[in-house]
Amino acid sequence: MSVALSGNFLGAVVDAADTPSARLLGIRQGSRGVIVLSVKPASAAAVAGLKPGDLIEEINSKQVHDVMDLKFALGYASSPLRLLLNRYGRSVFTLLPKDVL
Repeated sequence: MSVALSGNFLGAVVDAADTPSARLLGIRQGSRGVIVLSVKPASAAAVAGLKPGDLIEEINSKQVHDVMDLKFALGYASSPLRLLLNRYGRSVFTLLPKDVL
């Protein structure tokens, strides 16, 4: 199920990594995390450098298994968020500043 996150993470449309939409973006079956499907320009997701096809694997060193984990992490954020992404097979860290939460 695709979920448009708003409020805490404006501009990112995400889905679980184990869905057909993730397969279309090249995410292997059995992957854990949340796939970024689209990013609205000038949004919080864009500020963080997220791109369609990114797989969000961790937030602040806590594993993200699904969309609910992502929403929970964003809902309790009180500081900048450090995201671990898998971008085309490479690990990428990015920071979401507190002022855009």
